[in-house]
Amino acid sequence: VLELRRDGRLDDLSVLVEPRAHLNDENARGELAGGLVRRIKELVGVTCSVEIVEIGRIERSIGKARRVIDLRGK
Repeated sequence: VLELRRDGRLDDLSVLVEPRAHLNDENARGELAGGLVRRIKELVGVTCSVEIVEIGRIERSIGKARRVIDLRGK
């Protein structure tokens, strides 16, 4: 899931990711998140933050998936 926020004049992108298996080790979570940050920057050219969330936290879609959540004030 992508979350967009506004920090002053700049937009901020956060990527929420569920791992395939439970990761209880904070070091493993940090390494996974860091690798994803680098890969996204390399492939897309966008700087973002990545948060590894617990399995089941991201809402499953019944119909159309909500993949981008815009939290910027209009």
